[in-house]
Amino acid sequence: MRLAPVVPFFLANLLPAFAGVGLVPYAVTTYLGILPGALVLTFVGAGLGETLATGGLPDLSVLTDPRYLAALAGLCALAALPLVLRRR
Repeated sequence: MRLAPVVPFFLANLLPAFAGVGLVPYAVTTYLGILPGALVLTFVGAGLGETLATGGLPDLSVLTDPRYLAALAGLCALAALPLVLRRR
């Protein structure tokens, strides 16, 4: 539920409690599920922060930088994950 945000975040917190999931499995799966999205968003924010810190303005020319391409690819992969999981 955390890796592919197909349910609202507050429901992803409540459903395991109602299903009787223990604290350790809940904490571990929450950590593992949130980690990919957090890494991608941190990568995007760091790249944007670096651009702004050097006095640059974010525009489409930053898309030629491999760091931004990797971050955008990660965002695309996370966005496409619910579609892939629904087909399975």
